Amino acid sequence: MSVYVKKIIERRRLFAGDDALFGVNPVGRKLAHAVTRAFLLVALVLIANSTNAHADASADCNNGTNAARRIRACTQVIESTMISDSISMAYMNRGIARAERHEPSKALADFSSSIAANSSNGVAYYNRGNVYFDLQKLRQARADYSKAIEFEPDMVFAFLNRGLVNEKLGDHASSFSDYQAALGLDPTLAAASAGLKRLEALPVSVSSPKPQ
Repeated sequence: MSVYVKKIIERRRLFAGDDALFGVNPVGRKLAHAVTRAFLLVALVLIANSTNAHADASADCNNGTNAARRIRACTQVIESTMISDSISMAYMNRGIARAERHEPSKALADFSSSIAANSSNGVAYYNRGNVYFDLQKLRQARADYSKAIEFEPDMVFAFLNRGLVNEKLGDHASSFSDYQAALGLDPTLAAASAGLKRLEALPVSVSSPKPQ
């Protein structure tokens, strides 16, 4: 299990009370916002430091007390390091801070820069997908969740959120598979169980075999 997924699992516990939101207005705008708030703030991964001079900025980029401080610190890291993985993480953390400040265009730009610096950063794809989800750009969100799963196949919330996107797009068979995959990774995930129940309650159950 990668450090990214560990961070996501830790963050899920902090937001455990939000699971109930998924049963309310499951295809409405409120759900998209709830998903983004619950799952955007993940993977504040420690950035490698080549010198002690970068230590304070790196620490604040990861764990600054407020978004503005993290943005300043991450910008300093971006401008002062040549290590591609560190640059990728700094852009990602700055994107998270900008998303907290409700600056989706800047957040998208930072997540895209994070991916450009490290094209296998699955969590950057995941976070960018969440911003797209919040903006109701569902196909872009689905593409990013799929890339996140490609690089981090045990990222439970990428499966969950892709399932939600597929459900909103009307691709119920894919949504059903995604919810099942999420439950395979975390059998206690109430949001995925609620998603399956919604799909099974449709006039033609998605889980029913197709007529021959």
